[in-house]
Amino acid sequence: MKPIKHIIFDFDGTCTQIPVVYEAFSEAYRENFSTQVQKLDPAYQVSGADLCAVTKEEWAAAEDAVRSRSPAEGWSVGTTPSAPIASDPYIFADETAKLICRQRKIKLPATVALHSDVYKKASAPWRNETLQVLKTITDKGIKIHFVSNSSSEYVTGRLDKLLEGDPNTRANVDVFSDAGKFLIKEPDWGTEGDLPGDLRERFDEVPVSESACPYFARPTYLRRGRYYEALCRALGNDLSAFEKTLVCGDVWELDLSLPCQLGMQLHLIHREAPFDTYPYEFGRIRQCGAQAGHSKDLTGLLARL
Repeated sequence: MKPIKHIIFDFDGTCTQIPVVYEAFSEAYRENFSTQVQKLDPAYQVSGADLCAVTKEEWAAAEDAVRSRSPAEGWSVGTTPSAPIASDPYIFADETAKLICRQRKIKLPATVALHSDVYKKASAPWRNETLQVLKTITDKGIKIHFVSNSSSEYVTGRLDKLLEGDPNTRANVDVFSDAGKFLIKEPDWGTEGDLPGDLRERFDEVPVSESACPYFARPTYLRRGRYYEALCRALGNDLSAFEKTLVCGDVWELDLSLPCQLGMQLHLIHREAPFDTYPYEFGRIRQCGAQAGHSKDLTGLLARL
Protein backbone atom coordinates (compact mmCIF):
# COMPACT_ATOMS: atom_id res chain seq x y z
CA MET A 1 0.00 0.00 0.00
CA LYS A 2 1.13 3.57 -0.72
CA PRO A 3 2.17 5.78 2.23
CA ILE A 4 -0.80 7.68 3.64
CA LYS A 5 -0.83 11.41 2.88
CA HIS A 6 -4.50 12.16 3.64
CA ILE A 7 -6.93 10.88 6.27
CA ILE A 8 -10.63 11.50 5.79
CA PHE A 9 -12.69 11.21 8.97
CA ASP A 10 -16.40 10.78 9.38
CA PHE A 11 -17.69 12.79 12.35
CA ASP A 12 -20.74 11.34 14.14
CA GLY A 13 -19.91 8.10 15.92
CA THR A 14 -16.46 7.88 14.39
CA CYS A 15 -15.07 10.74 16.45
CA THR A 16 -17.88 11.22 18.99
CA GLN A 17 -19.27 9.24 21.93
CA ILE A 18 -22.72 8.03 20.91
CA PRO A 19 -23.62 5.99 24.05
CA VAL A 20 -23.31 9.13 26.20
CA VAL A 21 -26.15 10.93 24.40
CA TYR A 22 -28.26 8.12 22.90
CA GLU A 23 -31.02 8.02 25.53
CA ALA A 24 -31.32 11.80 25.77
CA PHE A 25 -31.42 12.11 21.98
CA SER A 26 -34.03 9.38 21.61
CA GLU A 27 -36.36 10.85 24.23
CA ALA A 28 -36.03 14.39 22.89
CA TYR A 29 -36.71 13.12 19.37
CA ARG A 30 -39.81 11.25 20.56
CA GLU A 31 -41.16 14.34 22.30
CA ASN A 32 -40.53 16.54 19.27
CA PHE A 33 -42.01 13.95 16.92
CA SER A 34 -45.08 13.55 19.14
CA THR A 35 -45.70 17.30 19.07
CA GLN A 36 -45.47 17.34 15.28
CA VAL A 37 -47.76 14.32 14.90
CA GLN A 38 -50.49 16.00 16.95
CA LYS A 39 -50.38 19.02 14.62
CA LEU A 40 -51.19 16.97 11.54
CA ASP A 41 -54.32 17.86 9.62
CA PRO A 42 -57.29 15.63 10.50
CA ALA A 43 -57.54 14.85 6.77
CA TYR A 44 -54.67 12.45 7.26
CA GLN A 45 -56.64 10.39 9.79
CA VAL A 46 -57.94 7.03 8.69
CA SER A 47 -61.41 5.89 9.83
CA GLY A 48 -61.52 8.72 12.35
CA ALA A 49 -58.53 7.45 14.33
CA ASP A 50 -57.21 9.97 16.85
CA LEU A 51 -53.78 11.47 16.36
CA CYS A 52 -52.80 11.17 19.99
CA ALA A 53 -49.39 11.70 21.51
CA VAL A 54 -46.67 9.18 20.79
CA THR A 55 -46.18 7.51 24.15
CA LYS A 56 -42.92 6.10 25.46
CA GLU A 57 -44.46 2.64 25.16
CA GLU A 58 -45.43 3.11 21.51
CA TRP A 59 -42.00 4.52 20.70
CA ALA A 60 -40.20 1.67 22.49
CA ALA A 61 -42.27 -0.95 20.68
CA ALA A 62 -41.45 0.67 17.34
CA GLU A 63 -37.76 0.81 18.28
CA ASP A 64 -37.82 -2.92 19.02
CA ALA A 65 -39.41 -3.60 15.64
CA VAL A 66 -36.84 -1.48 13.80
CA ARG A 67 -33.92 -3.06 15.61
CA SER A 68 -35.20 -6.56 14.82
CA ARG A 69 -35.12 -5.78 11.07
CA SER A 70 -31.61 -4.31 10.96
CA PRO A 71 -29.33 -4.67 9.01
CA ALA A 72 -31.65 -6.48 6.59
CA GLU A 73 -33.69 -3.31 6.04
CA GLY A 74 -32.00 -0.13 4.86
CA TRP A 75 -32.42 3.54 5.78
CA SER A 76 -34.05 5.36 2.90
CA VAL A 77 -33.99 9.14 2.90
CA GLY A 78 -35.24 9.14 -0.66
CA THR A 79 -36.23 5.89 -2.29
CA THR A 80 -33.04 3.83 -2.07
CA PRO A 81 -31.62 2.20 1.08
CA SER A 82 -28.23 3.54 2.11
CA ALA A 83 -27.37 2.08 5.55
CA PRO A 84 -28.74 -0.36 8.16
CA ILE A 85 -31.80 1.10 9.88
CA ALA A 86 -30.33 0.70 13.37
CA SER A 87 -26.70 1.62 12.76
CA ASP A 88 -26.74 4.88 14.74
CA PRO A 89 -29.23 6.84 16.90
CA TYR A 90 -29.99 9.39 14.19
CA ILE A 91 -30.92 6.84 11.54
CA PHE A 92 -32.66 4.72 14.18
CA ALA A 93 -34.91 7.58 15.36
CA ASP A 94 -35.80 8.51 11.78
CA GLU A 95 -36.79 4.95 10.94
CA THR A 96 -38.72 4.56 14.21
CA ALA A 97 -40.73 7.69 13.39
CA LYS A 98 -41.39 6.43 9.86
CA LEU A 99 -42.64 3.09 11.18
CA ILE A 100 -45.07 4.75 13.60
CA CYS A 101 -46.44 6.89 10.77
CA ARG A 102 -46.93 3.81 8.60
CA GLN A 103 -48.65 1.98 11.45
CA ARG A 104 -50.94 4.94 12.12
CA LYS A 105 -51.45 5.57 8.42
CA ILE A 106 -50.57 9.23 8.75
CA LYS A 107 -48.34 11.62 6.86
CA LEU A 108 -44.71 11.78 7.97
CA PRO A 109 -43.69 15.12 9.53
CA ALA A 110 -40.56 16.84 8.21
CA THR A 111 -37.97 14.57 9.82
CA VAL A 112 -35.03 16.72 8.69
CA ALA A 113 -36.32 19.52 10.91
CA LEU A 114 -37.01 17.04 13.71
CA HIS A 115 -33.43 15.82 13.56
CA SER A 116 -31.75 19.22 13.41
CA ASP A 117 -33.78 20.55 16.35
CA VAL A 118 -32.78 17.66 18.60
CA TYR A 119 -29.25 17.00 17.28
CA LYS A 120 -27.75 20.18 18.69
CA LYS A 121 -29.54 19.80 22.03
CA ALA A 122 -28.09 16.31 22.53
CA SER A 123 -24.62 16.99 21.18
CA ALA A 124 -22.30 13.98 21.44
CA PRO A 125 -18.92 14.77 23.05
CA TRP A 126 -15.68 14.04 21.26
CA ARG A 127 -14.05 10.68 21.92
CA ASN A 128 -11.51 11.18 24.68
CA GLU A 129 -8.58 10.33 22.41
CA THR A 130 -9.59 12.56 19.49
CA LEU A 131 -7.41 15.57 20.28
CA GLN A 132 -4.23 13.54 20.72
CA VAL A 133 -4.93 11.41 17.64
CA LEU A 134 -5.44 14.47 15.43
CA LYS A 135 -2.24 16.03 16.75
CA THR A 136 -0.24 12.83 16.21
CA ILE A 137 -1.48 12.55 12.63
CA THR A 138 -0.71 16.14 11.68
CA ASP A 139 2.72 15.92 13.37
CA LYS A 140 3.48 13.19 10.82
CA GLY A 141 2.74 15.61 8.00
CA ILE A 142 -0.56 13.96 7.08
CA LYS A 143 -3.46 16.19 6.07
CA ILE A 144 -6.80 15.62 7.83
CA HIS A 145 -10.20 16.18 6.24
CA PHE A 146 -13.64 15.77 7.82
CA VAL A 147 -16.31 14.58 5.39
CA SER A 148 -19.62 14.10 7.19
CA ASN A 149 -23.37 14.27 6.70
CA SER A 150 -23.49 16.89 9.46
CA SER A 151 -23.27 20.52 8.42
CA SER A 152 -19.89 22.06 7.67
CA GLU A 153 -20.73 24.96 9.98
CA TYR A 154 -21.42 22.63 12.90
CA VAL A 155 -18.38 20.38 12.42
CA THR A 156 -16.12 23.41 11.90
CA GLY A 157 -17.38 24.95 15.14
CA ARG A 158 -16.75 21.74 17.07
CA LEU A 159 -13.21 21.50 15.67
CA ASP A 160 -12.47 25.16 16.41
CA LYS A 161 -13.38 24.58 20.06
CA LEU A 162 -11.51 21.26 20.33
CA LEU A 163 -8.33 22.67 18.79
CA GLU A 164 -8.46 26.25 20.08
CA GLY A 165 -5.24 25.68 22.04
CA ASP A 166 -3.42 24.02 19.14
CA PRO A 167 -3.43 26.30 16.08
CA ASN A 168 -0.81 24.24 14.26
CA THR A 169 -3.01 21.14 14.28
CA ARG A 170 -6.12 23.19 13.42
CA ALA A 171 -4.37 24.61 10.35
CA ASN A 172 -4.01 21.08 8.96
CA VAL A 173 -7.61 19.99 9.50
CA ASP A 174 -10.31 21.04 7.05
CA VAL A 175 -14.01 20.28 6.64
CA PHE A 176 -15.96 19.23 3.54
CA SER A 177 -19.25 18.30 5.12
CA ASP A 178 -22.94 18.19 4.14
CA ALA A 179 -21.69 15.18 2.21
CA GLY A 180 -24.99 13.42 1.53
CA LYS A 181 -23.46 9.97 1.89
CA PHE A 182 -26.99 8.58 1.99
CA LEU A 183 -27.87 9.88 -1.48
CA ILE A 184 -27.70 7.22 -4.18
CA LYS A 185 -27.32 9.45 -7.22
CA GLU A 186 -25.00 10.43 -10.03
CA PRO A 187 -22.65 13.43 -9.65
CA ASP A 188 -24.06 16.82 -10.58
CA TRP A 189 -23.30 18.28 -14.01
CA GLY A 190 -23.74 21.52 -15.93
CA THR A 191 -22.08 23.86 -13.41
CA GLU A 192 -18.65 25.33 -12.81
CA GLY A 193 -18.18 22.74 -10.07
CA ASP A 194 -18.39 19.78 -12.43
CA LEU A 195 -15.90 17.01 -11.77
CA PRO A 196 -12.83 17.04 -14.02
CA GLY A 197 -12.97 14.41 -16.74
CA ASP A 198 -10.61 11.93 -15.10
CA LEU A 199 -12.57 11.99 -11.85
CA ARG A 200 -15.88 11.54 -13.64
CA GLU A 201 -14.43 8.62 -15.56
CA ARG A 202 -13.25 7.06 -12.30
CA PHE A 203 -16.74 7.33 -10.83
CA ASP A 204 -18.20 5.76 -13.97
CA GLU A 205 -16.18 2.64 -13.13
CA VAL A 206 -17.95 2.23 -9.77
CA PRO A 207 -20.51 -0.60 -9.94
CA VAL A 208 -24.12 0.06 -9.03
CA SER A 209 -24.06 -2.22 -6.00
CA GLU A 210 -22.43 -5.08 -4.17
CA SER A 211 -24.01 -8.02 -2.39
CA ALA A 212 -23.89 -8.49 1.37
CA CYS A 213 -25.09 -12.10 1.15
CA PRO A 214 -25.40 -14.27 3.18
CA TYR A 215 -26.11 -11.55 5.75
CA PHE A 216 -29.11 -9.98 4.00
CA ALA A 217 -30.71 -9.90 0.57
CA ARG A 218 -30.80 -6.19 -0.24
CA PRO A 219 -27.81 -4.82 -2.17
CA THR A 220 -25.35 -2.26 -0.89
CA TYR A 221 -25.62 0.65 -3.32
CA LEU A 222 -22.29 2.23 -4.22
CA ARG A 223 -22.91 5.10 -6.65
CA ARG A 224 -23.12 7.88 -4.07
CA GLY A 225 -22.38 10.85 -6.29
CA ARG A 226 -22.63 13.60 -3.70
CA TYR A 227 -20.31 11.74 -1.32
CA TYR A 228 -17.88 11.19 -4.18
CA GLU A 229 -17.88 14.91 -4.96
CA ALA A 230 -17.10 15.69 -1.29
CA LEU A 231 -14.22 13.20 -1.29
CA CYS A 232 -12.84 14.76 -4.47
CA ARG A 233 -13.07 18.29 -3.06
CA ALA A 234 -11.25 17.20 0.08
CA LEU A 235 -8.42 15.82 -2.06
CA GLY A 236 -8.20 18.86 -4.31
CA ASN A 237 -9.70 16.94 -7.27
CA ASP A 238 -6.47 14.95 -7.46
CA LEU A 239 -7.16 11.43 -8.71
CA SER A 240 -3.63 10.32 -7.83
CA ALA A 241 -4.36 11.08 -4.16
CA PHE A 242 -6.95 8.29 -3.90
CA GLU A 243 -4.41 5.53 -3.31
CA LYS A 244 -2.63 7.66 -0.69
CA THR A 245 -5.82 8.33 1.29
CA LEU A 246 -7.26 6.49 4.28
CA VAL A 247 -10.97 6.89 5.09
CA CYS A 248 -12.02 6.32 8.71
CA GLY A 249 -15.69 5.69 9.53
CA ASP A 250 -17.97 3.68 11.80
CA VAL A 251 -20.60 2.41 9.32
CA TRP A 252 -19.34 0.24 6.46
CA GLU A 253 -22.18 0.92 4.06
CA LEU A 254 -22.41 4.66 4.61
CA ASP A 255 -18.75 5.59 5.12
CA LEU A 256 -16.51 2.92 3.58
CA SER A 257 -18.25 1.01 0.79
CA LEU A 258 -17.64 3.68 -1.87
CA PRO A 259 -14.03 4.50 -0.79
CA CYS A 260 -13.33 0.77 -0.95
CA GLN A 261 -14.34 0.74 -4.62
CA LEU A 262 -12.11 3.76 -5.23
CA GLY A 263 -9.02 1.95 -3.95
CA MET A 264 -8.66 4.09 -0.83
CA GLN A 265 -7.40 2.58 2.40
CA LEU A 266 -10.06 1.99 5.06
CA HIS A 267 -10.39 1.93 8.83
CA LEU A 268 -13.57 0.91 10.65
CA ILE A 269 -14.16 2.23 14.18
CA HIS A 270 -16.26 -0.17 16.26
CA ARG A 271 -19.71 0.99 17.32
CA GLU A 272 -20.83 0.37 20.89
CA ALA A 273 -24.14 -0.88 22.32
CA PRO A 274 -26.93 -0.43 21.52
CA PHE A 275 -25.63 0.13 17.97
CA ASP A 276 -22.93 -2.52 17.87
CA THR A 277 -20.99 -3.09 14.65
CA TYR A 278 -22.62 -5.89 12.63
CA PRO A 279 -20.72 -9.10 11.89
CA TYR A 280 -21.00 -8.48 8.14
CA GLU A 281 -19.10 -5.20 8.55
CA PHE A 282 -16.17 -6.99 10.14
CA GLY A 283 -16.47 -9.56 7.37
CA ARG A 284 -16.15 -6.91 4.66
CA ILE A 285 -13.08 -5.45 6.40
CA ARG A 286 -11.45 -8.89 6.46
CA GLN A 287 -12.22 -9.37 2.76
CA CYS A 288 -10.29 -6.17 1.99
CA GLY A 289 -7.05 -7.60 3.34
CA ALA A 290 -4.22 -5.08 3.74
CA GLN A 291 -6.44 -2.31 2.38
CA ALA A 292 -8.47 -2.16 5.60
CA GLY A 293 -8.27 -2.35 9.38
CA HIS A 294 -10.49 -1.80 12.40
CA SER A 295 -10.21 -0.84 16.07
CA LYS A 296 -12.31 -0.03 19.12
CA ASP A 297 -11.18 3.59 19.17
CA LEU A 298 -9.25 6.14 17.14
CA THR A 299 -5.94 5.26 18.76
CA GLY A 300 -5.93 1.99 16.82
CA LEU A 301 -5.75 3.96 13.60
CA LEU A 302 -2.26 5.23 14.43
CA ALA A 303 -0.74 1.79 13.89
CA ARG A 304 -1.68 2.12 10.21
CA LEU A 305 0.53 5.19 9.69
